[in-house]
Amino acid sequence: MIHDDRRAFGTLMLKLADVYEKSMSEVVLEAYFEALEDYELEFIEPAIQYLIRTAKWFPKPVEIREVASQFRGEVRRKALPQAQRALGERALTVDEVKAFLAELRARPEYAATLAEIPQKGVEALHADAERLEAIGARDMTDEKRKALEQFCRYLDRGRAQA
Repeated sequence: MIHDDRRAFGTLMLKLADVYEKSMSEVVLEAYFEALEDYELEFIEPAIQYLIRTAKWFPKPVEIREVASQFRGEVRRKALPQAQRALGERALTVDEVKAFLAELRARPEYAATLAEIPQKGVEALHADAERLEAIGARDMTDEKRKALEQFCRYLDRGRAQA
């Protein structure tokens, strides 16, 4: 959220407080804003609406964050092209990853940004997978989704700088 969102956020929080018959001081409101400021208001609003319908108690910031993350994740999943979406849904073969990166490198708008990404060999990728498995990361879906989101943010930053 940005500073201009404070009024709308305050209105949402006061509505939430009224529903749960809680008082909302400026200090508490500011604490909630700070805890949630890395989320866009477009995800906070439906999260609060959802919690009004489903939560038994006045939600803590972490509960609002969890629901807002679900809304944000759903919006991002719908926005991803089919080829990128596959990264989050199933394991890809090395050849599929190479083909995907080759396709991205062929696009003029991505070529300069992708040239800066270090390329790992198959052995290094297997070593990374073994390290993740050693720490208990059995289901790679979340890790792949996070990596894809980070990659997309990297591309967005590159486009913004260009």
